[in-house]
Amino acid sequence: MARPKKLITPGVTFDAKSGRWRWSVVRKFPDGTKFAKNGSKKSRDEAIATHKEVLELFEEALAAQLSPTITAEPVRVEYTLRTWANYAMTNIWPKPGGLAYNTIHNYELDLNRHIFSKPIADMPLKAISTFDIRGVLAQIGGSQHLQANLRNVLARLFKDAQQDGEYPEGRRPTDSISAARNHKERDEDGDLIETHRVLTEQEQKTLLAHSSSSWAYIGILIQLKTGLRSGEVCGLRRRDIQAGVLHVTGQLIRQKGIGLVRSATKTKSGLRSIPLPKSVLEALKSFGGKDYLLEDDGKLVDSSKYGATVSALMESAGINGTPTAPISPKASSHDLRHTFGSVAACKHNFPIKTLSEIMGHSNIATTLSLYVHADADDKFAAMSKFD
Repeated sequence: MARPKKLITPGVTFDAKSGRWRWSVVRKFPDGTKFAKNGSKKSRDEAIATHKEVLELFEEALAAQLSPTITAEPVRVEYTLRTWANYAMTNIWPKPGGLAYNTIHNYELDLNRHIFSKPIADMPLKAISTFDIRGVLAQIGGSQHLQANLRNVLARLFKDAQQDGEYPEGRRPTDSISAARNHKERDEDGDLIETHRVLTEQEQKTLLAHSSSSWAYIGILIQLKTGLRSGEVCGLRRRDIQAGVLHVTGQLIRQKGIGLVRSATKTKSGLRSIPLPKSVLEALKSFGGKDYLLEDDGKLVDSSKYGATVSALMESAGINGTPTAPISPKASSHDLRHTFGSVAACKHNFPIKTLSEIMGHSNIATTLSLYVHADADDKFAAMSKFD
């Protein structure tokens, strides 16, 4: 795609890295106070229009300051939720030590899909209350996972606004709204609804046999035998496997305006080394000349394409049942990782610290809550020691 030509409009430029049009107004009033505002828009016309509006605000403030009959205080542009979000995505979150690119990308998607179409987006930031936040979340609805994501992005926006002096000190409107990320969904009888699926040994064999001729086969095998995340599997290179040990050093993500890029692991704990079982080493012998292990017709793939391919293979292999007799919950590529963790903990009795490091969890409590469960026999055996 050809690069857009440079603009002749002063104060409006194209940022090739983010793929957005940036506007900036920096002026000084006669009394020495500074007027500085900037942000970004998706299109050139939007950026030019915003730039013009802010310039007009400056001119009005300047006229008021020069008028002998009016004593005006320095003027600050009042941010709306939309304009502040655009400013934060462009100027705050990408800074060193800020948010990871994939987090910014997901936040931007959530804002564009769910928040910016609602009236709250154009409310002054300082006028938004907890009641307004609860109202828009109730209006959007959706899964608890979506609700948690929206609460998180809104909480981040108000936190950054407060730190930047654009929102008053004290409680923020998102402080009393629970994220609910760890809340389990329950059915009409009050029983917990399982959101993950552990594949049986037969289902694992069926899936591997069914996918043996697919480019995704090696990824499925590695996830079942090592518990890697989908993005980590997509980022695996031949050089990451040395002397029978797999070194997880990064992941493959799709970056807006650039394409697929290799980035750091999800957390620092994601950097890890995993000895590979013989079945994986044997399978890897047929991947000698390739740099990245997962390629579709010579092209790299991201976790979205890989996940969709795995889901399609599961459907055609009957792992998720049939249209008339579906199995719930449906299994996905993430459940390959979940299956490894569950089998390692419950069948092979991996030490919890070892399993936590192999899974790349930053907190051992995550491993305990997801994979370590005591059944009735365990409880009887433990309590019998007191007899």
